[in-house]
Amino acid sequence: MSLGAISGKSLHSRLKGISALIMTSMVWGSSFPAIKFIVSIVDEATYTWLRGTVALIGLSPYVFYYLFKNGVKKRYLVGGITAGIAFTLGLWLQGWGTKYTSASNSAFITGLFII
Repeated sequence: MSLGAISGKSLHSRLKGISALIMTSMVWGSSFPAIKFIVSIVDEATYTWLRGTVALIGLSPYVFYYLFKNGVKKRYLVGGITAGIAFTLGLWLQGWGTKYTSASNSAFITGLFII
């Protein structure tokens, strides 16, 4: 694809998007050596609890703001709890698996979930 036909503003937006994707990939990829290091110190349940606690502290203001503004619907609450349980189980399994393999194998296998 040629970038010559793209306007200046569109090119800027496209480069911002590509940069954001690259940065996201770098952060995601660097998390696997961090997970490997953490599960060598603490067990995978503690890792999962710590990660969940950090997320809870960081995201709570946004959740409370949304709930205060829009209220809560039972089906969204049930869906959120179900997704949270599945995500927590996935984190625990990822931590457990990373304990027994390399960080690069863990990243590769985790990346296969798209397929």
